[in-house]
Amino acid sequence: MRAVLSVLVAVTSFLTVSSPASAGSAHTATTDLAYIQRELYSVSITQFTTDADATGDRWFDWTTDWCSAPLVGSTGRSFDFRAPCRRHDFGYRNLQLLERRYGG
Repeated sequence: MRAVLSVLVAVTSFLTVSSPASAGSAHTATTDLAYIQRELYSVSITQFTTDADATGDRWFDWTTDWCSAPLVGSTGRSFDFRAPCRRHDFGYRNLQLLERRYGG
């Protein structure tokens, strides 16, 4: 009986430590704002695009309308604004989301 109890405690401890709920970071206004600011100002546009393609942290809104511009993209006649527009939309949507979640 003592061996069974020891195994049960060991397995329960292992499952608790390795569970997805404990693996993620806690979301607070401070940590969420830090994550948004990091994505907006500290990572390269290439890294941001990689994060967005991987849909990053699902807690945040990664959708985009490509800055509501009538002609966006690489037309060969101008700068390709898709990545900057995607980053702009991420910042705009998520700063509003923070305000709704945590108050102004």
